[in-house]
Amino acid sequence: MNFNEGPNSDLNPLNGVVRYEFVEFLVRVAIEKFMVRGSCKSEYEAVKTMIDTILVPRFPEYDGNIWRDTRLFNENVEIVFRTYMPVF
Repeated sequence: MNFNEGPNSDLNPLNGVVRYEFVEFLVRVAIEKFMVRGSCKSEYEAVKTMIDTILVPRFPEYDGNIWRDTRLFNENVEIVFRTYMPVF
């Protein structure tokens, strides 16, 4: 979150989730699952356990480069970007 953004910012959609809210969600789930209901003794340990046991093992299932190569890095998208986004 930038200094001029916050929960009431126009960049924070009412019915959407922004990055910091998603991270907060992951931390809260980890604390509930591994600290409150599990055997971890600290928030750090709970988050680390969730990352190591749930998230990292699933990373190979999802290849973000496939989407980038097929849907993002193509001529049609390049044309739209060049037309509607100012070049700095």
